[in-house]
Amino acid sequence: MLSKPRDAVAAGAPGEGSQKDDFKNYYQSRPLKERRAIRKLLKENWRNLSGYDWKLIKQFRKEFKVLA
Repeated sequence: MLSKPRDAVAAGAPGEGSQKDDFKNYYQSRPLKERRAIRKLLKENWRNLSGYDWKLIKQFRKEFKVLA
């Protein structure tokens, strides 16, 4: 079975919901330019991102991995 043990869930082990909230809070705390680059990646044509936008996105990913 692929689900988590009930004890882990009952003990407050981090699940998908908390990860989503953590990501949302982290995203909202980032500088405006970084958030714009990420929105452009997700909503617009990702092939048209500038090198600077990619740099901001890579920085965001790297720092979030360290935080998580």
